[in-house]
Amino acid sequence: MKHQERAHSKFSASGAERWFNCPGSVALSEGIPDKQTEWSREGTQAHEVLEETLKYSITPPKNKFTARNIARVNSSITQFRPKTMVIHAVHAANFILNLYTKLQDSEILIENKVHLTFIHPEMFGTYDGAVVDHFGTLHVFDYKYGAGHAVSPKENLQMIFYGIGLANLYDWNFKRVRLWIIQPRIKGYDGPVFWELTIPELKRYVEDFKKAVERVEVKPFDFQEGSWCHWCRAKTKCPLKEKTKLEHAKMIFK
Repeated sequence: MKHQERAHSKFSASGAERWFNCPGSVALSEGIPDKQTEWSREGTQAHEVLEETLKYSITPPKNKFTARNIARVNSSITQFRPKTMVIHAVHAANFILNLYTKLQDSEILIENKVHLTFIHPEMFGTYDGAVVDHFGTLHVFDYKYGAGHAVSPKENLQMIFYGIGLANLYDWNFKRVRLWIIQPRIKGYDGPVFWELTIPELKRYVEDFKKAVERVEVKPFDFQEGSWCHWCRAKTKCPLKEKTKLEHAKMIFK
């Protein structure tokens, strides 16, 4: 499925920072479509290239990708795609595949949807990749193609969302979860970075998510400003933003 064709949930993984911290944004955003920009289209394309590269890599006979043999990549991956985008995807795929092959009795998952319906029926999201080391470590990967600022996996609610969904799918039969961010275009990039949690630590976030969902229904709606405002579909009509603008105007014309 094309990334732009995915269904979006009320409590999505990608929007977790927003609905977790600003309950009022959920109702305010209803009915407002996502705005497509040059950067969002580029990110979508980059994710599709990684997905295709990973799937092609694990299709028998298994192909080990390197940047050197990029010309051998399936034409459906390279056609009409920037060469640098494919090279970044190849390196990301290699990292994930190398981890997968090192772990015995492991399982690799690519672009699957996870559901947190035990918290709310409209709670789901799609992760980029995962390596399941049964009864050991669950590795979850998120591919970021942005070059503006580095995204940290530490206390990253989008990644925690994926970790909860996958751990729950496997009945929590892991000792720990590693949440990986792969962001190849960031300045000073030195490879993927991870944040590790134990299963008890991850389970505590389940309770935090439940409380956040409950806050969404509380009126009057609670609005909170923060970094999550940048991606909010309803930021142009946010009452908190309007109040801030009004106060700023009063100071100017005082």
